Amino acid sequence: MALGKIKADTLEHSTSGSVDTKFVVEGSAKAWASNSATTGDTISNSLNVSSLTDESTTGQYTWALTNSASAEIDHYSLSGMCGGDARNLRYSDGANTTSTNLDIRTYTSSSGSGVDSKHSWQWCGDLA
Repeated sequence: MALGKIKADTLEHSTSGSVDTKFVVEGSAKAWASNSATTGDTISNSLNVSSLTDESTTGQYTWALTNSASAEIDHYSLSGMCGGDARNLRYSDGANTTSTNLDIRTYTSSSGSGVDSKHSWQWCGDLA
């Protein structure tokens, strides 16, 4: 069976108008995920994520992408949330952030100390 291609510059909906496809390609989240346990490497749901490693440093996690980014991931936009005692989520200072790995740290806002936490995030950027 032959595979075909769909080429379009615009997507049109019958009642909601139309949008240029560059907004879909460039403006969509390229990866997102959530973990379901405070500690461990259990992924509860994800897109473009192949694995999660709970690092030995408290509150530090490394998420591996299935498809690489075009540059180091921390050059792009990250948003997320965490639960429990953690109040903040950010790119980690660790050396594991590359075009294929996302290092995330969850920490308290009062002391800035790392804390293991359930969390979810989305990343917007360019895929390689």
